Amino acid sequence: MESAPFNYYHYFCRHQSKMVSMVKQYTPEELTQLHQVLYEILEEIVRICDKHNIPYFVIGGTAIGALYDKAILPWDDDIDIGMKREDYNKFLQIASQELREPYFLSWIHTDPHSPYYFAKVKKNNTLFVEEMFKDVPMQDCSANDLGIIPKHWNVMRLGYVSSMQNGYVGPTVDILVDEDEGQMYIQSLHVKNGKIVFGNDFYVTEKWGRTRPKLYEGDVVIVQTGDIGQVGLVAKEYDGKNCHALIICHTNKEIMCPEYLIYYFMSDIGQWQLLQYETGTTLKHLNSTKIKDSKVLIPPIDEQKDIATFLTDKCETVDSIIAVKTQQLESMRSHKQSLIFEYITGKKRVKEVR
Repeated sequence: MESAPFNYYHYFCRHQSKMVSMVKQYTPEELTQLHQVLYEILEEIVRICDKHNIPYFVIGGTAIGALYDKAILPWDDDIDIGMKREDYNKFLQIASQELREPYFLSWIHTDPHSPYYFAKVKKNNTLFVEEMFKDVPMQDCSANDLGIIPKHWNVMRLGYVSSMQNGYVGPTVDILVDEDEGQMYIQSLHVKNGKIVFGNDFYVTEKWGRTRPKLYEGDVVIVQTGDIGQVGLVAKEYDGKNCHALIICHTNKEIMCPEYLIYYFMSDIGQWQLLQYETGTTLKHLNSTKIKDSKVLIPPIDEQKDIATFLTDKCETVDSIIAVKTQQLESMRSHKQSLIFEYITGKKRVKEVR
């Protein structure tokens, strides 16, 4: 039996009071005025995209409003637009020159006071202070390419907050054994989306592993070769195991929460910090010596833990929704293939359904 499609609009309506409690409470008059300005900004963005053939799409709450209300959601206070990376880069180049008065492009390379790593189109002679930044003293970290951050946060080198070493790098043909003869051997293909998921496919002997770098619970690993930049947290089941072509970060847990570091490196800003040390032409890899110089945003340790806990909860909710939608997409793909097969082989006839 097919499950009913997930209704995002009803979900957000049911949770609206919870969502609004996290942001500013608006009067109907304020929302009307705000939405009018947002539509004006959107019209200017669309003008540039249409003129230069830049594909774009709405995302987040804006997509939900467009689908169900044909408008901005009644409580929403921004418009979310997505683009493929190459289209986004093209838009940044063009928009900074072609936006008409009173609109301008705000991002870290044009506006040193922007706290974001993504661009925003804004309107002169208007002021909109987001609730999360209203009472937070900020500091300018543009010199570190980190934009504006809370004043009580620090910026430190990765090599300062963790000791680092490389996993084994070398031929594996002579060291791999059958499962019943060895222990798990973690490779880059096991590291995805902040986790390590072993595939029961690579094993080495305990004797071989004794003299090789080991993983310990709470370590953070970074893929050095292959899908570079992927990161994973070492869970208890992988404690004491060996790894191949991974950079191992043993964090100083007095100043660095490993779960927070995982989310930092999964973010756009963290990925940018890592990938600036990418080397190689045919086979890309990360320079494990220079990566120690990557900049890391360091809130107080208790705040790091709060951020990590919050993100874990929210990401699990989003992942569960993605899993449901993925299953529905797979069902539709199977239905499509079955439909093609039945009609192309004569098992069903077109005239029978007319």
